[in-house]
Amino acid sequence: MAKAPKGGSTPKGGKFGLDKVGANLLDPMTYVNAYTGMASKVLTNLVPGVEISHTDVIEQIRQGPQGPDVIAAFDFDGTLIGGYSGSMLFNERKKRKEVSKEEMTESITIMFKTMAKMVEANEMVAHAFSKWEGKSEADMEELGGLIYENTIQDAIFPEMREILQAHRDAGHTIVVATSASRYQAEHAVKALGIEHLLCSELEVKEGKLTGKLAGQTLFGEGKAAAIKAFVEGRACAMANTHFYADGSEEVGLMELVGSPRPVNPRSKLREAAKKNNWPILNLSSRGSAKPMDFLRNIAGMASIGAILQTGLAAGAFTGDKRTIANTVMPAWITTQMKLAGVKMRVSGRENLARRPAVFIFNHRNFYDGMIAAALVRTDYAAIAREEMGQTAVGKLIQKIMPTVLIKRGTGSRGEAAKALRPVVEAMNKEGYSVLLSPEGTRTKGNLNSVGPFKKGAFHMAMAAGVPVVPIVIRNALDIAGRNQGAMRPGIVDVAVLPPVSVADWTAGNMAEKIESVRQMYIDTLNDFPAPDDTE
Repeated sequence: MAKAPKGGSTPKGGKFGLDKVGANLLDPMTYVNAYTGMASKVLTNLVPGVEISHTDVIEQIRQGPQGPDVIAAFDFDGTLIGGYSGSMLFNERKKRKEVSKEEMTESITIMFKTMAKMVEANEMVAHAFSKWEGKSEADMEELGGLIYENTIQDAIFPEMREILQAHRDAGHTIVVATSASRYQAEHAVKALGIEHLLCSELEVKEGKLTGKLAGQTLFGEGKAAAIKAFVEGRACAMANTHFYADGSEEVGLMELVGSPRPVNPRSKLREAAKKNNWPILNLSSRGSAKPMDFLRNIAGMASIGAILQTGLAAGAFTGDKRTIANTVMPAWITTQMKLAGVKMRVSGRENLARRPAVFIFNHRNFYDGMIAAALVRTDYAAIAREEMGQTAVGKLIQKIMPTVLIKRGTGSRGEAAKALRPVVEAMNKEGYSVLLSPEGTRTKGNLNSVGPFKKGAFHMAMAAGVPVVPIVIRNALDIAGRNQGAMRPGIVDVAVLPPVSVADWTAGNMAEKIESVRQMYIDTLNDFPAPDDTE
């Protein structure tokens, strides 16, 4: 395997920013990490620094030098992602029961020794990697894929995705430099469309890890040497280099580049940023959800009680459960989003007026359905997974609006059509619309990824003789990752496209027609329209 670029020596323990190394490579000391985290926050609050927004950074990139001679270098842990891939990998190994009591004890011991400056930080790094001795490279690559799918992809800061795209649009050469191993970072780097990765390489013989490093760790001066070699190898200049990082050990490299970019900087880096007037980018959209985020979401869910009373009162005058649904659902959804601090920027709102219709949306997290429902608001039928029908909210929805519960992966097409028949009848006889995602599941991948479309939504539109109205959500991941259970404050961009008639759709051209609708999503996400309004 390729070795890390040589050059520079590893500094002694006190210059390493040990808080980051410990969190990055060893997870067993949760209570220690919590303590050092609190201490870091106290220090951070003492040094305010000069703050800048990610949109300011993007504008500076657009206004600055363009082309491949400009290097954009990114740290990984704590910078591109809110969290530490070493901890994520350690947790996955614990789930697999690969971490022995002896390893746990050794890890705790060496971490305390490192914090006490009794050993150098690279010894702790080497110790962590040594525990992978004997594992096949294929197994480690599989493990890296698992932690990316289960945790890392949700931890990527959406703001950093946008900054990466700005550098890409400017034609810059983008590189990730990290003390983590290739197995921890490579899947995310590829998913983000980044071509270059500098990392701590591990020795492999006959397809198995020896537990030794192939070169030096890319930490502190080791990372600085690797980035300098990368820049010089392309005949570029450090003065034409952007560097994004969070660790205190990155101060030396920040001083060498033309565009230092501290991101959520730790204490020493924040102090240096204040001293040198470097702009600081503080991000909180990823990492552990704050208690206030959960409280806001809980309050939003709980608001259904009071709102339901209003709906029941409205329905009492008409004796119509449709009135109840049209009162309760939009008020409840709006309340949840307002309490969570979520707003929408919308274009094409006039296209929502065509009723009845099959409204479809792209699916990235647990909340994009709520975003679409906040737009459609009234007179729609519910289609949900069978297990949703067992929840308190699911049972309520079944009582006040037409509902079909779908059991995934079972039943023939005929049975599925039979299950959806009540919804088709509700569209034909009562003027209800339908709201669902044709992807059927939360899509993975880059921001502009669109999964394959299933045919159910389009079968319903054809059977009822109503149009399909695409709702394109650009950045639902800004308010919650794919697997996150709480919304965070943010603004989501939504485009409602013109209704698509299915009058000329047949069994013979259906697949082609569906793909053309899917292509509308891809085209819109790649060239998103300006909003008409914000709410």
